Amino acid sequence: MDQTLINDLHQRVATAERQRDEAQQLLAIGRESAVLTAARVLELERLAAAINRAAAKSPFQALSRWVNFGPEADLLKRMRDAA
Repeated sequence: MDQTLINDLHQRVATAERQRDEAQQLLAIGRESAVLTAARVLELERLAAAINRAAAKSPFQALSRWVNFGPEADLLKRMRDAA
């Protein structure tokens, strides 16, 4: 009877350890996706700031020209290709 109880406890511990490992993996995935989202938001904020600076500097320049040839043209092209 004692051996049965010990085996049951070992099995429960093994199950709990597997569940803990799965939870840690899910947490790591969640953190990674949060970091990627934050990086994307930061990139968009940087783009918006650059657009505002360019508009203040040259208010009559066509936005389409700035999008194609401005300092953030590479970023905008990557965003367009990703969409």
